[in-house]
Amino acid sequence: MTAFVFMWVAWNSLAPSDMRFDHYPFIFLTLLLSLQASYAAPLILLAQNRQADRDRIQGNEDRERDERNMADTEYLTRELASLRTAIGELTTKEYLNSEIASAIEEIIKKVNNIRTYEAHKTSVGFEATLRIGLGLLALKKNLIGSF
Repeated sequence: MTAFVFMWVAWNSLAPSDMRFDHYPFIFLTLLLSLQASYAAPLILLAQNRQADRDRIQGNEDRERDERNMADTEYLTRELASLRTAIGELTTKEYLNSEIASAIEEIIKKVNNIRTYEAHKTSVGFEATLRIGLGLLALKKNLIGSF
C-alpha cells in the first residue's frame, strides 16, 4: 500500500501537467484511502473480537491444565511420602540375615544338646545327630550365602 501511495504522489507531482490526474491536495487518493479504511475497519474489529475469544478460551484451557497438573503434583507428592514411609518400614537384607543366622545358631545349639544326650545313649545316635548338625551348618552357609 505504501508503494502505491508513493507512486500516486510521485506521478501526480512530477509528471507533466497534462498527464496528472489528481492534483495537489490529492483528493481522489484521499477518497480511495477513506474507502479502503471504511471496509477494513469492521474486518479488523471482527478479527480482534475473534482473537479475544480465542485468547479467553486458551486462558481457560491453560487454567484447567494448570489445575490438573497441580492435582497430579500433589498426588505424586503424597505417594512419594507414603513410599518413603514404607521404605523405612521394610526389612533390610542385613536384618534378615542376622535373624536367620541367630535362628540357625539356636537350632544348632539344640541339636548339640540332643547330640550330647544321644551320644550318651548310643553311639549310633551320636552319628545321626552329628550328620544332622553338619547338615544344619551347611544349610546356614547356603542361606546366608544366597542373600
